[in-house]
Amino acid sequence: MTPRSQSLIHHEGPAALDGDDAINLRQILNTLWRRKIVVMGTTLVATSVALLVVMRLTPLYVAEAEVVVEPPQTNILDIKSVAPGLSTDWQTNETQAAILASRVLAEKVVDRFDLIHDPAFNPDLRPKREGLLERFDPWSLVPESWRTALRDFRRGTGTDNAGPDIPLTREEAEAELREFVVDDYLSRLSVQPNERSRVIAVSFMAEDPVLAARLANAAAEAYIDDQIRAKTEKTKAAYTWLQDRAVELKGRVEASARAVEKHRRKTGLLNVEGSSLLAQQLAELNSSLIAARAQRAEAEAREHQITKLLDSPGGVDSAAAVLDSPLIQRLREQEAQVVRKIAEMKTQYRDGHPKMILAKSELQDLVAKIEKEVRKIALNLGNELEIARVRERNLNTEVANLTSQLESQAGAEITLKALETDLEANQKLYDTILARLKETAVQDDSLVQPDARVISYATVPGAPSFPRKKMIIGIAFVGSTLLGVLIVILLEQLDSGFRGREQLESVTGFAVIGMTPRLRGRRLGKVAPYDDVIERPYTALAEAIRMLRTSLMLSNVDRSPRTILVTSSLPAEGKTTTALALARTAARHGQKAIIIDADLRNPTLHAAFDVTNDLGLIDYLSRDAALNDMIQIDFKSGLHYVLTGHTAPHPTDLLGSDKMRGLLYALRDIYDLVIIDTPPVLAMSDTLVLLRCVDKTLFLVRWEKTRRETALAGLRQVIDAGADLAGLVLTQVDLKRQAQYQYGDTLGYGYYGYGRDGAKRAAE
Repeated sequence: MTPRSQSLIHHEGPAALDGDDAINLRQILNTLWRRKIVVMGTTLVATSVALLVVMRLTPLYVAEAEVVVEPPQTNILDIKSVAPGLSTDWQTNETQAAILASRVLAEKVVDRFDLIHDPAFNPDLRPKREGLLERFDPWSLVPESWRTALRDFRRGTGTDNAGPDIPLTREEAEAELREFVVDDYLSRLSVQPNERSRVIAVSFMAEDPVLAARLANAAAEAYIDDQIRAKTEKTKAAYTWLQDRAVELKGRVEASARAVEKHRRKTGLLNVEGSSLLAQQLAELNSSLIAARAQRAEAEAREHQITKLLDSPGGVDSAAAVLDSPLIQRLREQEAQVVRKIAEMKTQYRDGHPKMILAKSELQDLVAKIEKEVRKIALNLGNELEIARVRERNLNTEVANLTSQLESQAGAEITLKALETDLEANQKLYDTILARLKETAVQDDSLVQPDARVISYATVPGAPSFPRKKMIIGIAFVGSTLLGVLIVILLEQLDSGFRGREQLESVTGFAVIGMTPRLRGRRLGKVAPYDDVIERPYTALAEAIRMLRTSLMLSNVDRSPRTILVTSSLPAEGKTTTALALARTAARHGQKAIIIDADLRNPTLHAAFDVTNDLGLIDYLSRDAALNDMIQIDFKSGLHYVLTGHTAPHPTDLLGSDKMRGLLYALRDIYDLVIIDTPPVLAMSDTLVLLRCVDKTLFLVRWEKTRRETALAGLRQVIDAGADLAGLVLTQVDLKRQAQYQYGDTLGYGYYGYGRDGAKRAAE
């Protein structure tokens, strides 16, 4: 991949597709102005609908009262023990708010104010409103046949198969109406607990402001009254319950006391405080037994060590008991002195010398004494082990005896403790219940205080809370305007084509050296653009072709390019039209020019000249036709041209042959300008083999139609194939619509007296 191709890929990011790395405010304003009809239409329609809806809405008034949840500040008696008050956490606020909005309280308010007979809640008592919308029945727009089919379908599925309506009794009708009114009341009631305090806001919405304030206060008062009633009922119920429990517990206490005394007399356990003597003796014996077991284990370990070491030569000497013996330590010291003495005498006497014999005899005597003493130690360890075992057996026997004696009294003590515990529990419970009973007995209804109070009563609102007409219309206006802007942005995002020179250069990174307009008006569809540049040399199209020719001549300051290849990404991008118009313009300006139709698969140049395609490039490359035979002349402009000729099975091989390269080199020497019309690069690969054989390549992009991704893909192939790109050409530009985008690059027609507003006239 070439560095230029990598640079092209770098320009493919989102910012490049937008035509700028940053938000261009001017471009956004131009876009909105260009599509102002969309924005204005959306705003007008949405705001008008909002205005009509607001004008039809019935004004509603909201009145608000405030209730604070808090425990009573004065408590004559400890009534909380019977009917506990409320805590002050957020969960309590949420719970009390749910009670305020409960159906039970709603039914009390409905009954208290007789809302069933209030026209504000009973639709049967409201006057009928005869308006256009009220008289309009949407069901009447449905054809009768459809309505009959729908009724038959509902009967078949059981939806409408309930049979004839059974008339309700008077009681049932009143109950149904009452439920409806309660539901209507709850739908208008709003209860909002405060997250940062214990205040609960109670608001009510109604068409009548006086009714709204009255029912908001009624809801708060019903809540307070319900708390007082609930506490009073709890107090009375608690007194009855406590009285029954006190009688029951008194009998339990007396029965428990008699059971304790009876058990003590039967077992003789008249006074049991703390642990018994047997238990203390058993604990001491267990401690001694543990110590005896440790001594026995230690003696066994020493005895096992001595026994094991006796079986190995010299092993006993390393035993701990032997090393700790003072007598053996002294004998070892004497032995060491004799050994040292013998070692010194060996330097002076022979082994048979009397002194040597006497010293060795002394050494043997010491060794025998040490061995005798070691065996005594081993014998003593065995005796200690036996004594430890006897002591342990004796302690085990004592522990077993005491355990047996203690178990004989354990059952009686456990039973006694259980009886005393039961007595103590019954006595405490009886004392508690008796105290609560006495407190409740003197409790009066006047002392019951609610855990909430009204701190702000609702007042009659002076203005309706709904609808807020100005705010709704303002929001509708702003929202619809933003919606219109979003629609415009969406339409712009869906537009994936190129609209101007700057945009194309920003996306691709290559210069745009020309822009060709398309014909409009009376000549559209009647005259080909390459004929129009001959017939009308002073139109915008002719001037654009002349500017393109000038840009090509200046693309190489040292030497003007003589062979130019014209290609594009896809068909129908104006490739043949631009190439032929450019060649005819050059011929009319005195250059010796020739155009070659190198689109061997889909030739179009013969149709432009209105001649038969019987001899051309294919015949020269594959059938050895003469060069002069295949070159023809356009008498309108003096342009020479080469058609494709007969079909070929392998067009790519022919275009990439040495003969084709030789033809181009020969024509470069003969003509001032050689233009090659090639196939689109994304459709076929024929063009790629010619890119290195020409001086410059001209890449065409159709205005508005060619997608950005498609143009970039084709341009990448051209660059990767090694083309020397002269620049890009934006073809078939709609000058009138181009002027709306205000890119500032409308072909420079203001210089020729047309101006931006005269772009349409210039194109015609």
